[in-house]
Amino acid sequence: QPHGQEVGHAAGSQSRHGGHVGRRRRRGGGGDVGAAAAASVSPKTPLGRSLSKGVSQATTRAFKKEVLCSAFWGPYMVVGTQRGLYRVDPRDGTVDTLVRGRKFSQVDVLEGLGVVVTLSGRHSRIRMYYLSKLKKQIGSKLQRRHFKNITAYGVAIRGYRVLCFDQMMFLCACSTHKRIFVYMWAARPYRTFMLFKEFAVAHRPLVATMMVDCEEVLQLVYGSKLGFHAIDVENNEARDLHLTGNKIKPQAIVPLQGSMLLICWNSMGCFVTTSGDVGKSSVLEFGDAPVSVDYLPPGHVVCCTAKALEIYSIATSSLVRRFRHKDETRVRVLTTKENEVLVAAIQNRVHSHIFALTGVGPAV
Repeated sequence: QPHGQEVGHAAGSQSRHGGHVGRRRRRGGGGDVGAAAAASVSPKTPLGRSLSKGVSQATTRAFKKEVLCSAFWGPYMVVGTQRGLYRVDPRDGTVDTLVRGRKFSQVDVLEGLGVVVTLSGRHSRIRMYYLSKLKKQIGSKLQRRHFKNITAYGVAIRGYRVLCFDQMMFLCACSTHKRIFVYMWAARPYRTFMLFKEFAVAHRPLVATMMVDCEEVLQLVYGSKLGFHAIDVENNEARDLHLTGNKIKPQAIVPLQGSMLLICWNSMGCFVTTSGDVGKSSVLEFGDAPVSVDYLPPGHVVCCTAKALEIYSIATSSLVRRFRHKDETRVRVLTTKENEVLVAAIQNRVHSHIFALTGVGPAV
């Protein structure tokens, strides 16, 4: 059995009566693409002065709304904003609208299944789009919403994770109530995720993820205000993974290689295993509460705080590199590849720029 692998995370014019028109068209999401076309040149970088030797930065695109998530779709990127979902060609900066007028908080492209999984909408539901239907409506004036709701009506989701294990695709969803759902992919004729298991937990989950440990066991890990906990999906056995003794605010759970994972709360982080073992020198102390944390293969973790983008070594738990950014700019890690980080720089929740940082591994 193979180890679990993560799958790929115009301004309105004045009318003759003096009124402001054009608002309805902006609500459709056209403002994002219009801003992208107007600001395709490289703007001032928020990390330019702090980039060290061997690190290069390229501007991919500028958006008028806040960029919340991104994923790779072959040579393209799928970008989710406050007002829609877009396909970006990083080679020439071309932007194509996929879905208008909807907030996208999380996105994953599953090319093997031919679908895009998203956390979207005002009610934070998991919706699935088919790639074939999204391709057909690129360039079309009529935008039809071809999607399937994975989660039930009335169930709000905080976040999800997609995992491939033993040639089966699973989806873990963390709800806003004391429930965690696990879905499994059903092949033709269904071609959708169906509910596999539902767990009622003692403490309200704030973050959750799913991973496969070294013993080839599917584990569900979630964080609450009391600490971090784990559930054996096969045997339904729950246990405490790491308790701090005080009330905390879990920030992120990042699965690493094997049974190792990084848990983050408040302004701290800790490397633990699925059995709860904590190694020596495994505590990370961030300068501020992390905005986003991600795994940078093969042996690093990238973290965004309110003041800087930081790279930490998993082996030594030490800070390898720090890229400071401007105070008025918020930086969010969108996705990572080997030695490459895709970053969104947001200014005043209005303008966003996507940057690709390469060569951000160990310091030269």
